Amino acid sequence: MGRTVADADFVRRQNRGLILSTLRREGPLSRTQLAGASGLSHASITAIGGELISQKVLLDLGETASDVRARGRPAIQVTFNRHVCHAILIELDVNRARFSLVDYAGTLVDRTEYPVTPTLFAETPLTTFLTDGIGRIRDRNPPEFSSLRRVAISVQGILDPDANGLSWSPIAHVGGVSIAGPLSS
Repeated sequence: MGRTVADADFVRRQNRGLILSTLRREGPLSRTQLAGASGLSHASITAIGGELISQKVLLDLGETASDVRARGRPAIQVTFNRHVCHAILIELDVNRARFSLVDYAGTLVDRTEYPVTPTLFAETPLTTFLTDGIGRIRDRNPPEFSSLRRVAISVQGILDPDANGLSWSPIAHVGGVSIAGPLSS
């Protein structure tokens, strides 16, 4: 049986992900609390946290209010920089289409919802409908849209592994339609 050795970059990426997932789960934490919640050493938290702060992924919130006077440096909480990037989440099912804009902290910024009728995608091509929905979010939120990093689409159906769409869908006129390629261009 072969043994795989992790390189330093891989370990650093894992630790970075652990810090971010801990903050996403727990909310703002001091570095000491973050070390305890993540299981990482204080040195790792300091090094990786400092790197994330310099990249503006995390923010220092300042000293935490505490009634108890503790020794040493005051606890300074860190949290996500909500405005570092945004994502659009599209949910498409047989009854509705929902377009949500979320920030890096996972906070909903804007949402639009449209009914889906049995003839909608016979009358309007799917990629045109999706592009128009994304455009409406863009027009309503120009500052947030400038930091858009991802568009994620959830569609009822069976994904075609050889194409970039669905091989079948209960949504009329969506099965067999290419989604990712036309939408990305």
